[in-house]
Amino acid sequence: QAIKIIGEHTNKYVQAYLKGEYEVKNILASGVSPDDLIYYGLEYKYLTNYVIGKMTYDDMVSELEIAIHQFAKRQMTWFRGMERRGFTIHWIDATLPMETKIQKILSFL
Repeated sequence: QAIKIIGEHTNKYVQAYLKGEYEVKNILASGVSPDDLIYYGLEYKYLTNYVIGKMTYDDMVSELEIAIHQFAKRQMTWFRGMERRGFTIHWIDATLPMETKIQKILSFL
C-alpha cells in the first residue's frame, strides 16, 4: 500500500513540476548552480539533473521513485527505533479522508 502511495505521489509531484514554468529552471536562472541545487532534496536532485540534460525524463521519474522508496524505508526504520526506545508514535492511515486525518491529529493535541 505504501509503495503504491509513494508512486502516485512521485508522479503527481513530477507532473506538477513539468507543467508551466519549471521551478528548477527559475532557480537555476536566478544564479543558483546545479551542484548547489541538488543538495536541497531528492526532488531537486533528480529534477535538476533532468533539466540540465544529465538524465532522461523516464530515468528521472524511475530513479526519483526508487530514491523516495529508499528514503521512506529509512524513515520507517528510524520511527520503529523510536518506538523501541519507548516513544509513542501516532500512526495515521494515509488512505483516510483528509478531514478524518485532521480530526485524529487534533485528538492527539
